[in-house]
Amino acid sequence: MADELRYGLIGCGEIAVQNCKGVLGADRSKLAATFDVKLELAEDLAAQQEGAKAYAKQEDLLAADDVDAVVISVPHFLHEPIAVAALQAGKHVLCEKPIAVNVAAGQRMVDAAADAGLKLGVCFMQRWRGMCRVSRDIIQAGLIGDLMGWVMAELGYKRETYWTGGYSQRAKTDWRLHWKTAGGGYLVMNLIHNIDYFRYICGQEVVAAKAFGGNYNSPEGVEVEDLVSATVSLSGGGVGIIAGASSVPGGGLGENRLIGTKGQIKIGGYGSKSIDVYLQDGGQVEGQDVPAGEWTTIELTDNDAGAARTTMIGAYSEWVLDGTPFLSPGEDALKSLAVCESIYRDAGLGSY
Repeated sequence: MADELRYGLIGCGEIAVQNCKGVLGADRSKLAATFDVKLELAEDLAAQQEGAKAYAKQEDLLAADDVDAVVISVPHFLHEPIAVAALQAGKHVLCEKPIAVNVAAGQRMVDAAADAGLKLGVCFMQRWRGMCRVSRDIIQAGLIGDLMGWVMAELGYKRETYWTGGYSQRAKTDWRLHWKTAGGGYLVMNLIHNIDYFRYICGQEVVAAKAFGGNYNSPEGVEVEDLVSATVSLSGGGVGIIAGASSVPGGGLGENRLIGTKGQIKIGGYGSKSIDVYLQDGGQVEGQDVPAGEWTTIELTDNDAGAARTTMIGAYSEWVLDGTPFLSPGEDALKSLAVCESIYRDAGLGSY
């Protein structure tokens, strides 16, 4: 069995910088090659690892004998064709979220991986953060009783420059503006993370959705939604509430709650280093005694998002090399996209 997995990065724009850091820091992982249509971006990331090669053509990277797996960090509409090409070339695939622009495209990726006998994973790295691990443990231990439902609320403000260059402006492109190329707006770009880790924490699925949304305050030319609200029914009988927006001046809201018959778990926003719990009967969380009937903050040492990405990539390497189960395989990631698609369909957004 090989000691390490040799990665090629396909797409070297904004999120690829974080994926590159993840590969460089992950156990049993090595950066072997990079590719981007803008060669200078590929060269920039290849320079981070001695011996890594920057390719000017994707097909040349996929033909390279020293590449075992690829990390796909490209616009959403390119996920499917690139993943299928990589799988057919004999490369394992770790793809950025969402798995694809729609469920049908994602299913073709899953089928291609099965046909090739290769591993397809999706970068839902939040699952590797302490907030998910501890919240899942709390629910499985029955400390908040039976799950009645959850609330996720995320309000942000994306500057006009975001739509043509992302947060970093590393790569100039307009794919985020359009339904055809992005697959959606704030829901599929951002809230899909929350939907995914709520599914993971609770072990329940969304079975129906009633939704509303639209584009209210984005710059001219933006097609996708910037405000969405949905009420969903859960497979365990509970109710979930989703609210998110990308064009709220001041932004600032990021709170997610899991609500049980005997307590709550409150998960903060992206940079949060803790969770808050309310246990009606008290209990122990992370070795800490939580008194009955009081809100208690649980500090987490493993809640950093960047570290979680590195851990995720190391876990993907273990999956490929040793068969160790991976928390976010393609088949499961497809279910998170299906939730988004059901919300868009009910709200009459996009082409659904």
